[in-house]
Amino acid sequence: MRTPALDGGTPAFDANEAKALWPGTHPDELDGLRRVLDSGVWSRSRDSDWAGGEVGRFEAALGGYLGAEQVTATANGTVAIEFALAALGVGPGDEVIVPASTFFASVSPVVRLGAIPVFADIDPATFTISPASVAERVTSRTVGVLVVHLAGIPVDLDAIGELCARHSLFLVEDCAQALGSTWRGRQVGTFGDAGTFSFHQEKQLTAGEGGAVATRDPAVAGRVFAHHNGFWMRGAPKQDKHEVSTNGRLTPFQAAVLSARLPRLDEQVEHRAANAEALRAAVVDGVEQVTPLAATTRWSLFAVPFRVDPEQVSRDKLVEALSAEGVSAHEGHLDPVYRRPLFLDNPIDHRNDGCPEAERAADVTGFVISHKMFLGPRAWMTRLGEVLDELVSSGRVRP
Repeated sequence: MRTPALDGGTPAFDANEAKALWPGTHPDELDGLRRVLDSGVWSRSRDSDWAGGEVGRFEAALGGYLGAEQVTATANGTVAIEFALAALGVGPGDEVIVPASTFFASVSPVVRLGAIPVFADIDPATFTISPASVAERVTSRTVGVLVVHLAGIPVDLDAIGELCARHSLFLVEDCAQALGSTWRGRQVGTFGDAGTFSFHQEKQLTAGEGGAVATRDPAVAGRVFAHHNGFWMRGAPKQDKHEVSTNGRLTPFQAAVLSARLPRLDEQVEHRAANAEALRAAVVDGVEQVTPLAATTRWSLFAVPFRVDPEQVSRDKLVEALSAEGVSAHEGHLDPVYRRPLFLDNPIDHRNDGCPEAERAADVTGFVISHKMFLGPRAWMTRLGEVLDELVSSGRVRP
């Protein structure tokens, strides 16, 4: 049997090989950047053709991909959430239900608007927000629900949508990790009142930074536009007043890169998904791959989550051992936001009625492997399955 890397053996993977696969470059991106440089229009604010310029063309392309009528490109995914919430009227004292397990930037926009984040627990089967927990958190002060398609796995949009309709609550979908995932054949980000996206370097579509808000409602789109455009209204649909706003615009340089990369997105989504399925077939006793719900018709994975049986496997030992083998394994934003420095270091008004499943996943059972590993060849999945089997069967990661 091969000697594990933690015990002095050679790592199973060269970590730099996976890192080199992302984000990668293509001649189309370089052509786009040269086009913007030569145009002299380096800020959207200086574009005489707002809808037909570089950023406007990307918005149209993304809207076509999503099947969304209104798309506003933004500086990043965090401000996209803030602009969406502001456009929906969120303000001081409002309660917005959010998942406990997510990246803190899903929740900080709620706080910045003076609203109260109310933490809901996760479904241990998917590591995404639990509709039953959401239902328990609704009060007379609740104005909406913000869900996160964590790791690209869609939440139960049937149950969440029905709950929001029953209580007259808005629904915002944070799709920062999920561009390309579909639920019953429809793109995530198009089910709620607004869907938000991130184009950070690690995301499935990237220009280093960037974001977007998608909506079907022209009035919401107008308010998003007003909040993102910084002090004037040109181009805002269905909007007749200024908002107390900031500059959250995407640059033409970023738009050019995103426009060049968007046509390759589906191929990358399918490649990752096929590799994840191949790895799932390599069943390892005590380690289970988390998979989307049956209504998910495509999983655009940002990471592949795993669940361990803590009676058989120590999650922490396994993550340490995989990392030593050159595999990008980590906690994956499962640690509840209310336990992170943002909340521990600041007197933030919030409500937490207990999220035991989120805490269990963060502390004992859950971890993820980065999407970069799944851009590699199928042989990597065979090798990764063998490494998992070796580590578990040898007792090296026993509790």
